Amino acid sequence: MKTEADRQAAAGAKAKADAKAQTAQSKLEAAQAKAADADKAKSDARAAYDAAVADPKTAERVERDVQAGKALGVQGTPTFFVNEQMIQPQSVEEIRQLIDDAVAADKKLGH
Repeated sequence: MKTEADRQAAAGAKAKADAKAQTAQSKLEAAQAKAADADKAKSDARAAYDAAVADPKTAERVERDVQAGKALGVQGTPTFFVNEQMIQPQSVEEIRQLIDDAVAADKKLGH
């Protein structure tokens, strides 16, 4: 025979289990809402990208950039310029050094 203490303990255990289940359900719903928001953001970004690519102004801008690059002697990517001079670094360290040298030269000139 169950005593009052047994019933209270069972009721307390059930309440605790219900609270855990409610917390888990709330977390699941929040995660699902975040996933839906992320999916919408991804879809919106894709639509904006597709619209930009389809816009004739985008093709015109790209063509202007290509022509400007050709006028500067660019033959491929990546191409780097420091102080309007094309550089052909062979490593990240070399890029850093060239930029550091350009900054130091600018400081000497008071810029």
